[in-house]
Amino acid sequence: MLTENKFSKYLLYAIGEITLIIIGIILALQLNSWKNNTMVKAESQELLKRLVVDLENDLSYFDSQKLKYKTWLPQIDLILDQVLDNDSIKISEQKDFVAGRISMNFLNLTQITFTEMFNSGKTLNFNNDEIIREIKLYYQYAEIELKKLNSDNEIFWKWTLETYGDEFSIVLLLYEGRNLDHIDWSWRNDPTRKEYKHIESINIYYKIAIVENIRIIDSLQKKSNQLIKRISEEIN
Repeated sequence: MLTENKFSKYLLYAIGEITLIIIGIILALQLNSWKNNTMVKAESQELLKRLVVDLENDLSYFDSQKLKYKTWLPQIDLILDQVLDNDSIKISEQKDFVAGRISMNFLNLTQITFTEMFNSGKTLNFNNDEIIREIKLYYQYAEIELKKLNSDNEIFWKWTLETYGDEFSIVLLLYEGRNLDHIDWSWRNDPTRKEYKHIESINIYYKIAIVENIRIIDSLQKKSNQLIKRISEEIN
């Protein structure tokens, strides 16, 4: 009887020890899981914050492009409304012959954080699938729009060079600040002359290209601001 009591005590003790060990293991696993979840959440939050910085940098970049384009529009209007039809104005500066850089700028996005998120598989750590979908949709939209816009701008540049013909040498001379007193400007108030038609066509299409670039930039900025707001709500 005594032996049976001792065995029962040892058995209960052993069961208690095993139970404590199991409870300890479960608590350790839960603690480790909590730490991992905390680290994953912190990493996800950091990626979203970095993405917001990228988007805000793009907004500033787009603002600078729009400001530049908007300073070119009055130059084009001046050329079309005054310079071409007024032979009393002596053309001595490039801005009186052609606006801006004669070509549109190549526009791009900052995609460092976006690439890191989706190429490394880190988006798997996000709990909110909707925010991932919205981020993807924005960058897909931006890539399509900018790819087409940059392609159109390149086509416009090539067309400009072909259309300018002999007048392009004048652009270079104006750019270098050379004396152009020897140039015959009589074509300026004669719409039938090829030189007049070249400069008129180029500036008209240039204005159309600038307005279209500004339109695309406005659209991208609107969507970018919406995404920044959405991400900020997710972070907070």
